[in-house]
Amino acid sequence: MRTIKSTALLLILVVYLVSCQELTDKLNNKKSTPNTENALEDDEPQEDDEEWQDEKDTAQSSENQEELSFHEELYGKNTESKDYEKLAIDDYNNQIAKFIAGLESQKYSDLQTKPFYQSHKSNIQQAWARTESEDLEPITRWTRENAIAGNPQYTATVFYPFSGPDILYANAFFPFAQNYVLVGLEKIGSLPHIESLSQDAVNEYLTGIRASQRYLNKHGYYMTTHMQKDFAQSELNGTIHLILYYLALTKHEILGVEEIAVNNYGTVTEKQLGNIRGIRVDFSTENLKNKQSVYYFKLDLSNENMVNNEGFLRFLSNQFDLHTYMKSASYILHDSHFSTVCDFILSKSIKILQDDTGVPYYKFKKTPFELTLFGKYTSTIKDFKNHYQPELKKALDLQENKHELPFIVGYSSWLGETLLMYATKNKEEAKLLAEKEKTKKKETIASTNEKNVVKNEVKNEVNSEKTPARKLVYKVQFLFSAKYFKEGSPEFKGLKNVGYYQENGAYKYTIGNEISSQDCILLKKKAVEAGFEDAFIVAFFDEKRISLHTAKKISN
Repeated sequence: MRTIKSTALLLILVVYLVSCQELTDKLNNKKSTPNTENALEDDEPQEDDEEWQDEKDTAQSSENQEELSFHEELYGKNTESKDYEKLAIDDYNNQIAKFIAGLESQKYSDLQTKPFYQSHKSNIQQAWARTESEDLEPITRWTRENAIAGNPQYTATVFYPFSGPDILYANAFFPFAQNYVLVGLEKIGSLPHIESLSQDAVNEYLTGIRASQRYLNKHGYYMTTHMQKDFAQSELNGTIHLILYYLALTKHEILGVEEIAVNNYGTVTEKQLGNIRGIRVDFSTENLKNKQSVYYFKLDLSNENMVNNEGFLRFLSNQFDLHTYMKSASYILHDSHFSTVCDFILSKSIKILQDDTGVPYYKFKKTPFELTLFGKYTSTIKDFKNHYQPELKKALDLQENKHELPFIVGYSSWLGETLLMYATKNKEEAKLLAEKEKTKKKETIASTNEKNVVKNEVKNEVNSEKTPARKLVYKVQFLFSAKYFKEGSPEFKGLKNVGYYQENGAYKYTIGNEISSQDCILLKKKAVEAGFEDAFIVAFFDEKRISLHTAKKISN
């Protein structure tokens, strides 16, 4: 009985499969060989629908890839699935970075439940959301579209002079750089032991962190004078705090924090073995695959100071693929007393990205750089009205292709505009120019010993009986401003007998009128005690500013 039932079920199954196959064959035959005009017309919309669906799927895939690619570039993501040994996190400093940035920190989780911290976190989130949407996202897209940012295999070093602690924008424009070298006049500082502070002290510290960003969040730059006041707090005492803050907010993990120094050979060494003091922070994206480093040096980049700190420029020369980035640089490189660094940038950089406050436009003319201008340039802010560059404006107007910027940062944000100058070095032209300079140098050396000639001319001029004696004096310069201040102004912080000289439209204020540089040491100490930590000694010959190196030659 069971055998009969099984046989019947098998026959039914066979009949069903045969019917399905016949139906399939008919449908396929109808689709491949239509017999009527109507059948042909019915097929065409079907093909269009399929093509449209393919295009839609492709577009959707591209859109998803676009979003993924953008997210990778914004925060340096790497979605490779290959196995690799992850870098080790410096847990102590990483937890501090997250804590001050308003991010979850296991080490300080108890403090993060307090009302003052919740307020800190909320304020940061609101400000950061604006920074991301108005600056970071547009910058990321712009650098990608113009092939500026590089790629994850990038090994360049970004030199950012007059930067303060601004790792944020250096990393935004060049997210894949191996090294970032920041230089400013602000103190380096040291991180606090948060666990040993009272809640009031922690609250004051976090409030200072937020207050120090008021200009960067709104206009994309720091002000040195404001930074010096902000860093006068016992806990918030230098740039290291904000470097960690922005690395954490941009989803980086801290691998290490170390005090370092650079010696006269340009080699990074222990802090007690070099004369140029700084700090290095090693960090990585969340995937912990590639190590990046940010260096910060508190250093005066004037010609006089570079004579005694040549190791710094040697350190930069040792870097691979040097890129220079500048914004809101107070037009310092327009000052002849910073020509050493300016010439170095033009000589050693293979790329320069800057606004109009960096290297003067006219200096690019006789260089192997190809320059592209982006954005708008109609004026400068009133504090620097003497630094408007008509030639730059003319070049922008004559540029065939107009390149707009989708973001506004720097001094000109007060005017609702930003100009960026992007210069890339033509390697062939650079080689020819170097050969010409080499030939010219050989001819100069062959004709005369330039150093001896200069020295003899100076001595002859000073010692000549027919020429009246010319006066060599030393002073202490303590303040630089675009404004004129009268004697007794509060800006001098109680310093008396203040003089000044003008240069490139700026006022430079001094004290003293001494016959030797040694006589200025106590005056410099007095200026530092008054709050001018960056005061330095300058020399004048016949009422004209000269370098200390030249003054030494004259005095000898």
